[in-house]
Amino acid sequence: MALYNFLYKDEALIASLYAQIFQGRLLQINHSESDTNSRDSELGIDVKIISANANTSDTSVTQRHEVVDPHDAATIDVLNHLQKSSKQCKDASPKDVVFISGGMFIAPYEFRKTLIEYAFDANNNLYDKALAENIKDKKHRTAMISLAKKSCIGSEDEVRFFIQDATSSQWYWGSLQQKLIISTLLTLQMAYGSGLIPVNMVALCLSIGDVEDESDNSSFARPLHYMTSSTNKTLAGEAELQGALAPLVIMQQINTEELSPTE
Repeated sequence: MALYNFLYKDEALIASLYAQIFQGRLLQINHSESDTNSRDSELGIDVKIISANANTSDTSVTQRHEVVDPHDAATIDVLNHLQKSSKQCKDASPKDVVFISGGMFIAPYEFRKTLIEYAFDANNNLYDKALAENIKDKKHRTAMISLAKKSCIGSEDEVRFFIQDATSSQWYWGSLQQKLIISTLLTLQMAYGSGLIPVNMVALCLSIGDVEDESDNSSFARPLHYMTSSTNKTLAGEAELQGALAPLVIMQQINTEELSPTE
């Protein structure tokens, strides 16, 4: 049986999927055991009509009721179910469940905030030009750029991640909720430094394809998307981002050996 160290779990989403897949939500697992002990004795009977021997049995029943905490049972059940239809990132479309194995880098809030503020300051003229076609008023363009910067920085509870698929070498990005990350993940990032943390991830595919799609050039969405893409590239360095993922779980398999029976 494989054992896993779950570095990140979106338990609310997992619980929702479990309820939809299995028509209910796992709350607890009950085990009942019973032991029966019997004592036979021979009983002699003498009466005027018959003479016979009869057996009588005393039976005592001991019952034990155990309540087992399901903990990761629901997670494993959901992952096993999703594995049947999960895809590799290179074959996925938006809304597909993907399995990705590779190296991940995480960018906590302060790190992200510093780099994004630098990126917006350095590219302010480019962003202003991108907005100028649709927003004629300079004051409104400045307000839009400020809003985009705040959106890209996000909240302090958000951790940005970038992951490279080991099979295709393609890069993807997404966000993690700080409260769902176990401390081991942040410790691993410090231990690996600028290196990538080896992980397995099961995620929902949000977008796949060229982040510089030209099809929406006439709307406000286009320049805003351009600003978001460029700031992600600032964080990701030289990586060309192929799409966005929403992780259900991030995990590492624990190295275990089958125990030999003691002699």
